[in-house]
Amino acid sequence: MRDVAGVGLQWSNLDAVSSVDDNFTMSHTLIMLAVDIVFYTLVTWYFDALLPGDFGTPQPFYFPFTVFLAFLLLYIFRDVKHTPGVVAGGQDAVEKFLSCRKIFV
Repeated sequence: MRDVAGVGLQWSNLDAVSSVDDNFTMSHTLIMLAVDIVFYTLVTWYFDALLPGDFGTPQPFYFPFTVFLAFLLLYIFRDVKHTPGVVAGGQDAVEKFLSCRKIFV
């Protein structure tokens, strides 16, 4: 309808409906575009780490949850006071968790 009226799309009419029978606006389209960009970026990152190709080490299918768990541990133990020589929690426990690697002999 904006094209017929000769107005075009402007910032002032971004939320204006184009038909009385429909409540779909251009801002809905732009929001869905932003959501799609974020979604497909995360899907691409996940599958690129899961199936890296010829060069790279494939991650296990649950690898995003290990990153989430590390940040969760950082949040939980953020106020724990550190005593030298004691690894009961806090930053040392998180660093020890993050540095865990399986070594095949």
